[in-house]
Amino acid sequence: MDYIWRDSFTIRAVEVDFNGRLKPSAVFELMQEAAEQSANSLGFGYEYVKKNNFFWVLSRVKLEIYRLPGQGEKIIIETWPKGASKAFAMRDFRIYQGDDLCMAATTAWLLLNGKTRSITRYKDFPGAGGVDAIKDPPPKLKPTSDFHDIYNRKVHISDLDLNNHVNNARYVAWAIDALGYQEYSTNLIQEIAVNYISELKYGDLVTIRKANLDNSNEVFIDAVNSSSGKQAVIARIRLNNCFTQATGCQ
Repeated sequence: MDYIWRDSFTIRAVEVDFNGRLKPSAVFELMQEAAEQSANSLGFGYEYVKKNNFFWVLSRVKLEIYRLPGQGEKIIIETWPKGASKAFAMRDFRIYQGDDLCMAATTAWLLLNGKTRSITRYKDFPGAGGVDAIKDPPPKLKPTSDFHDIYNRKVHISDLDLNNHVNNARYVAWAIDALGYQEYSTNLIQEIAVNYISELKYGDLVTIRKANLDNSNEVFIDAVNSSSGKQAVIARIRLNNCFTQATGCQ
């Protein structure tokens, strides 16, 4: 059986930033859509989880970015399950523009009980015969620098997904906002790794924090539930100063 699902998408105007490049948060939205369609085709997607009162949550991600496509470009997304690792269901992605590989990602998902929020193992989660987009699993992130507050926000209706908690792509948008205009506009993002730790719901107050590592191109950004003090998500963004690159910022 061919476990590799693929489809084409055209980058829309609402999915690009002020540089005309695909937003990182939009990449996560497209991967989520592809994962859902793939899971549906294999029998453990939306209808399965709805019937059994489960839901899939994204737990860890590592996304490598080689080039961000622009508005109007057609891309092809491939995704496939690649078996289980402990409680995690593993899934990889490749994103192409023509014959060029633009991005690759590896992800770890958890299946949760809809009532108790406890982890449920999906039996016989399939694999694609050892095919890897990225061989190593997405990392568990542990920053080595202190965080400082960047901004506070409240969880709004527009942040919520079908599971009534903040959607994984929204956290990425928050992290990009925390970079700031100057840092974002003068650097290329080479990699985004994210650990989703605890859920945020409507009305929660959130503190977005940032840690820049000395002499490093890595930035850590997290989101903390201001009421409980729990870390909801942590991201590591690896940057490349585009003014030093022959390819420039385009």
